[in-house]
Amino acid sequence: MSGNNNDLWRFFVRVVLFLHRKIQQYLRKAKDSYFTSYCMDYKSKGLNNFVLLNSLKGISIPDGVIKSYLEHSFDILGSGWKCMDHGAEISGFHGYKYQMSIAPDVDYLGVWLEGRINEKNVAESKNIWKNITHDYFPIDWHIDYKSGYRWQEKEWYKSIVFGNVPGVDVKMPWELSRMHHLPQIALFFSNFEELSQEKKRLKVEFENQVLDFISTNPPRFGVNWFCAMDVAIRASNWLLAYDIFCSAGADFSTDFKRIFERSIYEHGNHIIKNLEWNNKGRGNHYLTDICGLAFIVGYLPQTDETDAWLVLVIQELVSEVQFQFNSDGSNFEGSIAYHRLVTEMVIYATAIILGVLDKRLEQLSREVKKVPKTGFGKPKVTANRLALYTIDEAEEGKIITPFPKSYFASIELMIEFVLGVMKPDQRLPQIGDNDSGRFFKLSSRYLKYSNLEMQSKFENIMTGSSPSEETYYLEDGLECTHLIAAAKGLFKGNANLDNYELDSINCVDRVCIQQLARYKKIPSQLGPYVRAGNKLEVSCSEKEFMALTANLDSNYSGHKRTSVFDFTKSINVDQLNLASYQDFGVYVFRSDDFYLLVRCWEGDHPLVTGHMHNDQLSVELVIEGSNVISDPGTYIYSSLPGERNKYRSCLAHYSPIEYDDLASLNELDVFTFSELHSAKVNYFGKRGFWGELEVNGRKVELVCSITCDKLVINHIAEEPLSSISSQDIRYSFGYGWKESGINKTEM
Repeated sequence: MSGNNNDLWRFFVRVVLFLHRKIQQYLRKAKDSYFTSYCMDYKSKGLNNFVLLNSLKGISIPDGVIKSYLEHSFDILGSGWKCMDHGAEISGFHGYKYQMSIAPDVDYLGVWLEGRINEKNVAESKNIWKNITHDYFPIDWHIDYKSGYRWQEKEWYKSIVFGNVPGVDVKMPWELSRMHHLPQIALFFSNFEELSQEKKRLKVEFENQVLDFISTNPPRFGVNWFCAMDVAIRASNWLLAYDIFCSAGADFSTDFKRIFERSIYEHGNHIIKNLEWNNKGRGNHYLTDICGLAFIVGYLPQTDETDAWLVLVIQELVSEVQFQFNSDGSNFEGSIAYHRLVTEMVIYATAIILGVLDKRLEQLSREVKKVPKTGFGKPKVTANRLALYTIDEAEEGKIITPFPKSYFASIELMIEFVLGVMKPDQRLPQIGDNDSGRFFKLSSRYLKYSNLEMQSKFENIMTGSSPSEETYYLEDGLECTHLIAAAKGLFKGNANLDNYELDSINCVDRVCIQQLARYKKIPSQLGPYVRAGNKLEVSCSEKEFMALTANLDSNYSGHKRTSVFDFTKSINVDQLNLASYQDFGVYVFRSDDFYLLVRCWEGDHPLVTGHMHNDQLSVELVIEGSNVISDPGTYIYSSLPGERNKYRSCLAHYSPIEYDDLASLNELDVFTFSELHSAKVNYFGKRGFWGELEVNGRKVELVCSITCDKLVINHIAEEPLSSISSQDIRYSFGYGWKESGINKTEM
């Protein structure tokens, strides 16, 4: 009876929360319909700074990339380098093309904004626009540049609809509006010694693009305010870019600084009132909200309100690191790419909180004067004082921090996971979804191709009318050394990090973290503060496994598919480095010339998220620097549900599971996923791997046998197995990209 009462109570709470949310939305929309949504009474006091003069000088961003940014040409999620001004030519996407953008008759007084911006905001939008130079033509921040579909600037953010028109991807305007390119422009600006015309142009372009966005995206209007996650990333990139510009000698006008600071406050206020939190299903979106707020409260001047935000950020960072990361350091959402994103955000947010003045933290340790207005049912500050901790440091003395030692140990484990699964080429395997998400792109690496090479390599590339002899700069979306560099800036005394050599490109993240944290480096906390991980227990000994693999034909009466991968260089099996991450469900073998990752999730964790794929008992294989078997990636989300489901289906992965699950996936939302079939690890050791699971009542097995000169992979099932080379799936290294060749390896 008590169970029924609990169910009724939970149902009642959900109804109350739903009704409260709807009422609040109605009231907010009504208010924004009668009054400007700009915060007209905000009093500018000046932003804080963290970056020191010329501290990031010498960072190499390709000239061609910066030139493209200045021409408003961006490469967004597989779009190809395209001009993204109003009225730009649209190529279409998978046969879908919507011609909805018309070049406006832009004037320096902002008259062109009338009819585009909602009535109550148009006056202030025009005032902001007047600060933009007369030769600037605006970027269209509201359009999907692949399909051409466009959302309206004057639509209230909660009324925005997406996912209902075929071929249309809302991630396109969201990604552009995250402004990852602005810190890169700022870094390029810092390379110049003297004030030249080119250096001046970089600073003016930064001002123009920021003012353009603020003018044409009033708070709470348009598609770029829909998701608080994107609001948080945008504010963080604006702030870091602004700080780098200032440190390199940029002098901004009083009007620009006033408008900019006010908008940063508006971003923070929006996040606080739109936290993507719920009691059960929160994930990377909510963590991004908190990390973006960390930057906002770090840079905004101290007030009772921003102090309240700061305390909430610290409280929720500690809570969410505990909640969203497993004991083996991995992220609970089941995606390695998402793990990279949230780990980067946590490191950067932690650094800037460490850089907050000790005096401010000590004041809050005595009293928190205000509670942030996060909304009904959302997290509140749970203590009236901020807890502070002391970390003893032999050289610099004691470090005062609002984070417990166990929190830092958890971050180190998050980095250890990246180091453990990273391929020999320093790129990530694509287990689970990959939407190419990043917090910052300070040290992005670019591969050089000609446009003709790109058109040959990728079947969906849209390079426009650029001459074929021009260089195409392709961002290396799976590279992850920036994350290791950032961790090196935060920690010392961690052997794996200390031994990792950085080059001149990814040093920027290390230097930036040091600057943000004001050179507070945390000594390694791995040891007594590490949360106890799962102890891997297997049912098969090494001797039994070797006997099994020596007589597979006689041991199995079912169907078997065998693949043999020969090594040119012999490996010492006894010296293989092994790493197991049971919570996440991956097992790694590596040497200088060999890398094997096996996906085998045992289903012990209670939460399964929509970012997992049906990839049980699949493998990734690298031999002597060559990617022999790779997970095909993700390609796309809601714009093409059929493609989305194809990439996360069983048939997309190199595994013994061959049942056609597309029909069941097509019945689900693109971000809903049925629970994976739980697998079992029978053996994991120097000699290989043996795992099994049941699919629809039938057992399938994966047996990987490693010797000094070859790897033998056996897929075993009760039903006939097809030739895996017949699975037609194109490799996607990042969101929106699809290569021309078939991904599968011949069996």
